[in-house]
Amino acid sequence: MAVDVTLVDKDGNELKMPSDFDEFSEKAKLTYEYMTKEARKNVDYLHEVMNSVGFRSYVNEWWHFVDNIEEPTPYLDIPLEAFL
Repeated sequence: MAVDVTLVDKDGNELKMPSDFDEFSEKAKLTYEYMTKEARKNVDYLHEVMNSVGFRSYVNEWWHFVDNIEEPTPYLDIPLEAFL
């Protein structure tokens, strides 16, 4: 199981990160060496929090986290219409 996450301020504005969400360039990598100090601080904080609650970071996407459960729960095939 995986989740994509970013940080926002109290008004819902996204905080500075090294790239846009779902931008698949070098800037998205956790090891990108040219990110600003503000972006590095935000990425580090996001990863510290997510790792502390059981998610594993994905090195190629700062926003992507994987649950540490070794045996994932089976996926359910439920149409979106069932939730309306």
